[in-house]
Amino acid sequence: MKVAMFPKGSVPKGSYGVKDSLLGQVTKVFLMENEPILDSKLSSKGGGLSLLIEPTKRASSIQVDKVSGVSGFILPGDRVDVILTVRRTASSGDAVAKTILQNVEVLAAGEKTEEKGDKVITVQAVTLLVDPEGAQALALASNEGKLHLALRNPTDDEILAVDPVSRTGILKAKQKQESKPKIVYRDRIKEVVKEPERPDSLTVIKGTKKKKEAPTMAEKEEEKK
Repeated sequence: MKVAMFPKGSVPKGSYGVKDSLLGQVTKVFLMENEPILDSKLSSKGGGLSLLIEPTKRASSIQVDKVSGVSGFILPGDRVDVILTVRRTASSGDAVAKTILQNVEVLAAGEKTEEKGDKVITVQAVTLLVDPEGAQALALASNEGKLHLALRNPTDDEILAVDPVSRTGILKAKQKQESKPKIVYRDRIKEVVKEPERPDSLTVIKGTKKKKEAPTMAEKEEEKK
């Protein structure tokens, strides 16, 4: 530090004239060389990231990889949802994904490398601003499964009721989509053939008539035509 002379009418507001006035204080922000040191940039209560934490809030860090961390596009100031995936739950033994936190502010994000077995992998450490209950949820979730981040639009602050999703539920929804009725045309007559409810039967609709037949009976009907 050094004392610099300024014209009387150009002295920055909140500046110091004696070096001893800065004892015991730390900077809140990074300072460039020859930049005036002002009281708004200093704190006697601590420095660094702690000054960005609001009262009643906590800073909690989690570790994600490039995929679960939105390919490294998450930056300080962004807002994210935190999703926990568990491969096998104690109650059902099924894989489950659950959104545990929504609209959480990112305080810091950075990459680091670490060894995992014989490989060196790159992981991303993300520090989130949460309430005490959220800090507990993150601590437990980090040990129970894998955490994923979903990046939000900066204008979207809505908290939604999101139900958990399971692997069985996803597969059932896919099977339901694949079982939609099929429309076929035979001899210029439109037929809507529904998927069989049982492997040994099918439902045939011709015009306004509807009947259920075994596959062998349906084949004989076709031979008569």
